[in-house]
Amino acid sequence: MSMLDWASSAFTKPGESVSGDAGLVRFFPPAGALLAVLDGLGHGPEAADAARRAREVLETFAPSSVIDLTRRCHQMLAGSRGVCLSLATFNAQDHTMTWMGVGNVEAVLVRAQDAEREYLLLRSGVVGLTLPRLQATMMPIHAGDMLVMYTDGIRMPYGDPLPAPDSPPEVMAQTLLRRYLPSKPADDALVIVARYTGGSLGR
Repeated sequence: MSMLDWASSAFTKPGESVSGDAGLVRFFPPAGALLAVLDGLGHGPEAADAARRAREVLETFAPSSVIDLTRRCHQMLAGSRGVCLSLATFNAQDHTMTWMGVGNVEAVLVRAQDAEREYLLLRSGVVGLTLPRLQATMMPIHAGDMLVMYTDGIRMPYGDPLPAPDSPPEVMAQTLLRRYLPSKPADDALVIVARYTGGSLGR
């Protein structure tokens, strides 16, 4: 059984042919997974190029720590627009999640048992331009816990109710994008929803 049941939903700013937002779900042995949401500064081709380059780094070095991954992205993106990003790695062997964010890609973990929310502490900076002091947080993860990550094109007020927590990730991702995308969007938007199953295999 896959350790994650996940889905994403995205929107490209009107008038642009490409999105500056990108997401990644990458499984790696023996029982790990990396989730990432990236937001290239601004929008359009240059933002999309920065997000693409960072995504390629993450794809290549996925088993590394979130701190090492962020530093590698920072080196690769020197001279580019840079990106804001949030990363989360799952370890199904010891049932832990480690996460970290630079910039304004929000992330919230919703506990299955009591619907308690834990919010990612974001650090000011832009990967590729100004990297802050990096510090990751590790926490236990349980079957049914749900991670939601989204770029700032989605305007979700703090503490607003989420869709029914037992909804399929596809439904949740589409609902969040539809509900919290501004009526006159001025930016790209992307959301990833992932529910931890407790399994150990990728897909």
